[in-house]
Amino acid sequence: MCTDYDDKATANVVAPLFAAKTEHIYPIPAASSNLRNMQCAAGMQVEGSNNFCLSGSGPASTHGTVGNFCGTECVSCPASTHSSEAGSLNCTTCPLNTFTAATNTVTCSKCLNGQSTDGKTGATTCAACASGFFNDVSGNDCRPCQAGTFSLHKIGDAQGASACVKCKDMPGNFYQPQAAQPLCLECPTNTENSGSTGTALLDCICKPGFWRPDGQTGTECYPW
Repeated sequence: MCTDYDDKATANVVAPLFAAKTEHIYPIPAASSNLRNMQCAAGMQVEGSNNFCLSGSGPASTHGTVGNFCGTECVSCPASTHSSEAGSLNCTTCPLNTFTAATNTVTCSKCLNGQSTDGKTGATTCAACASGFFNDVSGNDCRPCQAGTFSLHKIGDAQGASACVKCKDMPGNFYQPQAAQPLCLECPTNTENSGSTGTALLDCICKPGFWRPDGQTGTECYPW
């Protein structure tokens, strides 16, 4: 902390110290405030002693002149991290489902629909949702497709599914009783999806003109 005096000899608290020549800040910032630190720009972090030179001088590269910080420099935040405020002492790891591939970043970007960071923080890129999963909200996790639906991710595609496909809406006759699946199952021979949810083999009924032996379910049908 340092003091400045007006023409009435009144002492005024001035903080941070580097502001003494230009402005008065009162009350003094909290000990945890970034205003107490060397004012590295957002996207950077303070590295070094972060203390003032109270006497003497030092190399310009370490800001060694009186009234400046000694042995302190500004360093760009590495990829996968960011800092949003000037004077940050540390760069912050990108949260879940956000990323940055660049250095000196102020904020991390959300993963697009169909992508996530696969449960990891500090990502430099996002990964496509795997087959059987989807994400319809930017920055969210990939979620499993429900029974009766599916999604298929093709190798090499940067983006996964943003929605699941309903088996009953597929050309032909299909169903899927399990969640998180990459495909639908085809109904038995001479059967068709009844137009219900498409979640069970029992949804596959005999086509007109075909029949099953009494007591059988989920099997192929035969012509009359």
